Amino acid sequence: MMQQITKPTAAKVWVGIFSFLLLFATTACQYFRVKQVENDKLQELLTADKKFNVFYLHTGDAVYHLQIQSLGEESIVGSLSVDPQPIYYEGRKKEKKLVRKGEERILHEVHLYLYEDAGFSPDLDEETGIPLRSISKIEVIDPDSGKTVMAVFGTLLGFVVLLAIIVALTKSSCPYIYSYDNGAPQFVGEIFGGAVLQNLERADFLPLPEISPDDNDQYQLAIANELKERQYINLAELLAVHHPEGTKVLFDQAGVPQLVSDPVTPLKARSALGVDLSAVVEKIDRRLFVFGEPEARHNRATLTFQRPAGAQKAKLVLNAHNTFWFDGLYGRFMEKFGVFHASWNEREAQKSREERWQQQIEQGFPLSVYLQTKNGWQLVEHLPTVGPMADRDMVVPIDLRQVRGDEVAVRIQTGFLFWQLDYAGMDFSENGDLQIEKLPLENAVNEKGLDVSYAINNDDGHYLQQLRTGDRTELYFSATPVPEGEKRSLFLHAKGYYEHVRDFHGLPDFVELRQFLIPGRFDQFSKHTLFEAVPDAGNKQAGTSPAYAEPSLIR
Repeated sequence: MMQQITKPTAAKVWVGIFSFLLLFATTACQYFRVKQVENDKLQELLTADKKFNVFYLHTGDAVYHLQIQSLGEESIVGSLSVDPQPIYYEGRKKEKKLVRKGEERILHEVHLYLYEDAGFSPDLDEETGIPLRSISKIEVIDPDSGKTVMAVFGTLLGFVVLLAIIVALTKSSCPYIYSYDNGAPQFVGEIFGGAVLQNLERADFLPLPEISPDDNDQYQLAIANELKERQYINLAELLAVHHPEGTKVLFDQAGVPQLVSDPVTPLKARSALGVDLSAVVEKIDRRLFVFGEPEARHNRATLTFQRPAGAQKAKLVLNAHNTFWFDGLYGRFMEKFGVFHASWNEREAQKSREERWQQQIEQGFPLSVYLQTKNGWQLVEHLPTVGPMADRDMVVPIDLRQVRGDEVAVRIQTGFLFWQLDYAGMDFSENGDLQIEKLPLENAVNEKGLDVSYAINNDDGHYLQQLRTGDRTELYFSATPVPEGEKRSLFLHAKGYYEHVRDFHGLPDFVELRQFLIPGRFDQFSKHTLFEAVPDAGNKQAGTSPAYAEPSLIR
């Protein structure tokens, strides 16, 4: 069974099935409600992220399409016309309704209502001034977040995971980590995702679940090679951080423990096209935002938090991981090199770490965090890939000294369908003095029964090498006492890299491969691959968006 599924033809079938599921998730079972907003929100509805909004003017019983040209302090200037095929009508506005097939554009409608005594006389197809004082109310079509792409994708995730396990040998991932509790192994996650080749070697701080010591008063972990790759682990140590009950600790990218005491949910959370994500990111519940809006210029979420008075520091807390789609997409990219793949790997290995990391940034691989400051949007951090097999809790410390006002706005951005986001919160509490304890490594036993502790005890360039599928190393750490009244959080601090083992055939597609030198090409490749596998997806979604048609806009 496994051998049949890993054949190239069968693998493409599975990609097609996944594409179909993803298309279903992004087009089926969308609902909407009508929501009234304050009149002063009109400028916000006209911003770049809302560029696809369609405006309608209601005066008496008449409804006109309004093409806004400018918005002043006292009036709107625009032109009016009769929409030959209006979607919105009164009979569907009172409660949650299903978005009908072919009527997806209803989600971008904005309706302006004039007072009955406004005395407005429309002049069709001519420039018209509409006094702002004449507007009685503004209504928007608000997607019901529980029934949009995020929720449906979450519902299908279990099935997609099963497919991914079946085709595991085609996966392009990283070392798997297991922890043991009462003798039973449980999968925890993946380490140093995306560190392909030695010049991308990096450290990782993988949060571990609550586990109990064994009968020998030891914590047991395992590092496993279950894929077609060669793994090189430079360091693997177990770190313990003690902190008060009711709090949480996470390591940031610099290896500094951050205390999370009282995270708050966003005041507002919107996708690039204005979908309300508030219910999606408020808790970890498998309702996911997958950064999958084909019409958006950027695949991102904008989150706004209430800032406590005097707060100068904050911690953005996320729960996210890469999608199986992105993992398979990278495999398809490598396949394009054909017999030249090994030579390409050798050439990539000669580049500097900075150059290769910049390539990943330009292609949108990381989850990038931006902060709105008095000088505009500023980059805070690029979070490297973590793999698709398990959720990852992450924390990003943020300096607020350049932020004005009582709100903090952040943007989270990545490539099309590269990541999926389950939770976002912000903590403004003080970090305190957190002490890191390194638990002693008693021994590390590989699949041959040999002690390989010497290879992973220090960050010294001596590597534990797991070169074959099935190689596995069991790690045993001493469990020291936990101070009374405190909680202990455990982390696997690992450092290393891995190499894919592939045997592609055929000639390389140099013409297409050269396109990947262009920043943002992988984002386009993701969209093209989806629309190629499921042509209806391209017809229904891609053709409506300048961001898809114009490659230079996808950066």
